[in-house]
Amino acid sequence: MIIKVLTLDGCSICQNFKNRLIESSIKFQEMTCEKYPDTCDSIESMTGCESYPITMLVSNKNEIFEVIFLAKNYAQLQEGAKTSSGITCIPQHSIDNVLIHIKKRLNLNK
Repeated sequence: MIIKVLTLDGCSICQNFKNRLIESSIKFQEMTCEKYPDTCDSIESMTGCESYPITMLVSNKNEIFEVIFLAKNYAQLQEGAKTSSGITCIPQHSIDNVLIHIKKRLNLNK
């Protein structure tokens, strides 16, 4: 599994999240929306969310199978995970919860 993190240049929340991944020894690939606008637009459309960072879990065949994002409101959290085009989109209410989800997927119990 490959972890790809969509970020915005100059975003302090994005930088904090990347630092937390590094501190947790979680390898990831960063994709800035400035360099990959089409990818970011596509994921925003799929999730209905424009908050960053957004994390994509990608298979070794380079296929996105899960997108973890910050919910824009409580209703979106209540709706829970949704599948769109074979990709499960999972809203979370904080960066901490995104990190917990990633650790669970990687079987890290720290």
